Amino acid sequence: MNPAIARKVTVDVPHRISGFFEIVDHKLPKDYSLNDLLTIGSRGGGPCLSECGVTSIEINEREKPGSMKVFINGDDCSSSAKTTLSVIKWMAKDLVSTTAITIRHEFPVLMGAGYGSSGAGALGTAIALNVLFDLGLSLNDCGKYAHCAEVENKTGLGTIGGQVRGGCTISIVPGFPFTMATILLPPGIKISCSTRGGLSTAQMLSDPDIRKSIIASGKIAMDSIGKKFTIENFVKTAITFVNSTWMRFLEQLDLGAVRNVMDAINSASQPGILGASMNQMGRSVYCVYHESANAEEYIDKIFVDNGFDDVKFMDFNACGPSIRRIEKAER
Repeated sequence: MNPAIARKVTVDVPHRISGFFEIVDHKLPKDYSLNDLLTIGSRGGGPCLSECGVTSIEINEREKPGSMKVFINGDDCSSSAKTTLSVIKWMAKDLVSTTAITIRHEFPVLMGAGYGSSGAGALGTAIALNVLFDLGLSLNDCGKYAHCAEVENKTGLGTIGGQVRGGCTISIVPGFPFTMATILLPPGIKISCSTRGGLSTAQMLSDPDIRKSIIASGKIAMDSIGKKFTIENFVKTAITFVNSTWMRFLEQLDLGAVRNVMDAINSASQPGILGASMNQMGRSVYCVYHESANAEEYIDKIFVDNGFDDVKFMDFNACGPSIRRIEKAER
């Protein structure tokens, strides 16, 4: 018997940028449990964006029960979408084994470039499963399964809590349950982003020199933001974190263009611009500013002059995930 109560569920989850973070983890036991994964995470955070990743899960009546397909931006990733598969393993393995499903992720920003795509996909999967199979879980509990999937696959440490909450948030305590501080945003505040490519989160988190640098700089950043939870102090803290962490590996990670954009924006005195910093983790730059045509024209020119294209001008997402559509099963 098909346990699903709908034919298809579609969910929007905001992309999110981390401005700074402090790794808080430990070695997992050989036979680790869900609870072991939930004790791992990070402190730090940043803003959710108005651009959302879209995840849909659809019952496929034509396929054999237990079969599953996963597509990412139209490509068949059924065997490689490890984080999505982990959500299913921890959350709904038995239910999925009796049902054929197709999962589709669509991301409007470059994957692997510091926009929280893996988190958006993981959380979207958890929420869609919850609705599809009428599990009755809270949004927070959906986030629990998404977080453990990210940790297990080293695709993220602290993105999910912020995506659950929306807005510009800082994780005060690592892992789950999510303990967040929310930065209140003034009216008219916006964010622009562009990228020159990605960095492997798993590789960065496994490099001992980079890990040591992140942990040391992350502790300082958390002390800084704790003194004043404002968007101005967030941007200032994020810039300091990046300069003291990643610029040490400038040539190794090919971050020259990132530094050039940050330096150009942060050294200027253009009215309304709060500053620019680097996405965690990607060869990407974001700039926080008060909305005006002059500010956007100025930001766009600096990005383009330094080899960045497809500059996006976005709002902050303040509400977190949403269910876009539920298509009922035919009776």
